[in-house]
Amino acid sequence: MKATSITLIDPVLRDTTGHQLGYLLAVGKELRARGLQVDTVLPADTAPAAIEQLADAGLMPAATLPSMRAIDTTRAATLRWLGQSGQTWRGGLRTDRRSELWFINAEPSLMGGIALTAARNEQPVLAHLFRWFDADGPLRTDRALFAGGVAAACRLLAERGKLALVGQTAPIAAHLQEMTGISSVTVGPMVVSWPAAPAAVAPTERSGPPRVGFLGQARSEKGFYLLAEALELLTEPHQIELHASPAPGEPVERWQTAMDRLQERGATLYRGPLSAEDYWALLERLDVVALPYDPVRHAHRTSNILTEAIGAGALPVVPAEGWLGGVGGQHGAETFTPWNAAALAAAIDRALRRVAAARGSSSAGSQQAWRRLHSAAGFVDAALAAREAALARSAGRLSRP
Repeated sequence: MKATSITLIDPVLRDTTGHQLGYLLAVGKELRARGLQVDTVLPADTAPAAIEQLADAGLMPAATLPSMRAIDTTRAATLRWLGQSGQTWRGGLRTDRRSELWFINAEPSLMGGIALTAARNEQPVLAHLFRWFDADGPLRTDRALFAGGVAAACRLLAERGKLALVGQTAPIAAHLQEMTGISSVTVGPMVVSWPAAPAAVAPTERSGPPRVGFLGQARSEKGFYLLAEALELLTEPHQIELHASPAPGEPVERWQTAMDRLQERGATLYRGPLSAEDYWALLERLDVVALPYDPVRHAHRTSNILTEAIGAGALPVVPAEGWLGGVGGQHGAETFTPWNAAALAAAIDRALRRVAAARGSSSAGSQQAWRRLHSAAGFVDAALAAREAALARSAGRLSRP
């Protein structure tokens, strides 16, 4: 049976920053382009600017959920939140019993409420988990809760065709399979809204030393200050062009000092917000993109910037450990020993030599295939396949003697 109506639920959306709103918008637009009716459900305190963008895309929220920010991170509070959310989902989202529920950007601590919803919903419920239990974050407090009754409930619901799981990365999918005992969890591609054509400047047209850069907030966990140190150790000819905005909660003075030192080295710097057009123009000018993220904090997390860099034809430099090292290594990235500025500089130098040697070649075909996979269309294809697998399990179970 084909789905005709889908309700997209983002239980933790806050505002317009980060990947989440872009995911919701892109997936919603893709579903509508395929002729499906789409509603959205958001936390009660989602920023008006985010709601306005969704409304402009025809995705006005149809209902609200309790805010996770209104509670603390203790297990008792988590259970209270799950109970409140479960009640809201059961009461507010089942008015159209034909509508399928897709939880986008969910977290494992929410799986209790999602499982409760799946048990009571007529159609399969899809849960897309973007994060796993952080090594030092609030999600770790819920790991024992998940590993107990929640994991067993997920396995039972998956066996009955009531629940389809999508892990945003292969490590997340593997952890879900291991903890729940579910035989197969779909790995979801990233959702990137690509510009019209890859590599506006062909490799043969580039002149001067290769450009190396960084994009995003100058957060310690993203290795910005490690990179600033490493850039002073480079020996290969290069240009530096980067966008780094100060990170909330970190000393502005440290950021300013690092930016001043980079500017003294002749770097081209962008300190304020970038429009989407300026962001892509910068990314497509770069030959090497450094992503020296903390591999412990980012052991399971994806990176839109890594995905975008590969699709733009840039050569990434990533830590050898964690998700970035695994994915980047499969696509020719240079890797380095984490937390080591000299090792990072050596990896960037290797990348700069490779770029200089490869000028004149083109990989536009592989870039286009990568872009098609990591798009809203690719994500919806994967989600619908997970849904069909859930329906097949349900049909098989019902047909047993």
